[in-house]
Amino acid sequence: MDVASYFVGAVFNPSSFGHQRIDSFRKRFDHRFQWLPQVYLPLTPVVKLNHLQVGRLVQEIKDEASSYFLGQDYVPSIKLIGPEVGTKKRESIVYYRPELGDDLFYLQEGLGAIFKGCINYSFDSTLIKKGQVVLGRSIYPDMLETIFQTARQELPMSFSIPVKEIVIFRRIQRAWILEDLLESFISLNACVSSHL
Repeated sequence: MDVASYFVGAVFNPSSFGHQRIDSFRKRFDHRFQWLPQVYLPLTPVVKLNHLQVGRLVQEIKDEASSYFLGQDYVPSIKLIGPEVGTKKRESIVYYRPELGDDLFYLQEGLGAIFKGCINYSFDSTLIKKGQVVLGRSIYPDMLETIFQTARQELPMSFSIPVKEIVIFRRIQRAWILEDLLESFISLNACVSSHL
């Protein structure tokens, strides 16, 4: 049975100032931008699932997400702090560290319980608490220093960025594509933008 890689992520509102700054920076300094151009924060680790597992999980995840945001009249946002330097697999990265509000924090915990219950996945929430919004990456120390110093000059130290939607991403070859929409805040984002 075919197996693919998936994760749940929060995609940021592309019309927000913070999104535009990160997007512009990533185009210059993140060589993986072409494979996942959305500015996002992963809410779960990447997991390998077969088609039957995905079918079962999607509805349960949708129900979980909607229960956290039912009747909500505000747009959830994520505070980003940084930039900071770290490693991810074999690369060094420059990134923002997220601070989740209660709604997204508890959603993340709920998603972990679903993953653990449905697919026997050992979900370690500390992996996500160390989650990152990647700004740039390099295997070369000199280039990493350039990326970091440029980020410090061009980007704010901390700010809040509104969430556009919560989605499931699936990997096809090297690219990550949107597999399914779990929760959308587009209409709420439009209301917020029209009052600015």
